[in-house]
Amino acid sequence: MRIAAKINDSKLNRVDVGNAVRIVLDIDPDLPLEGELAEVNPFPFPRRWHGAPIEYGAKIRVKNPPKSLRPGQRAKVHIFVVSQAERSASTDPVGRRTRRQILLPGQAG
Repeated sequence: MRIAAKINDSKLNRVDVGNAVRIVLDIDPDLPLEGELAEVNPFPFPRRWHGAPIEYGAKIRVKNPPKSLRPGQRAKVHIFVVSQAERSASTDPVGRRTRRQILLPGQAG
């Protein structure tokens, strides 16, 4: 199962495909799900009005989805990212780093 989410362009340079994701469903906030960022669209969504935020579509792959997960359910998606300073300081791409999170609106489906 995949979740569709939107990423604001100001945060786009901080996420990478493969980042760990925590998903909190509105119907069951006490049971967070784990996943990973599977895809980020190369082009933004069309803006609805002048001055609207520029957002890119993203797909989140849910690991071990419960049977209660249904298309159309709403969720909050937390993408864990590495800060720019930590990226440039680390020479080991798999090294241990402090993870931060970005809160994104998401929709299961």
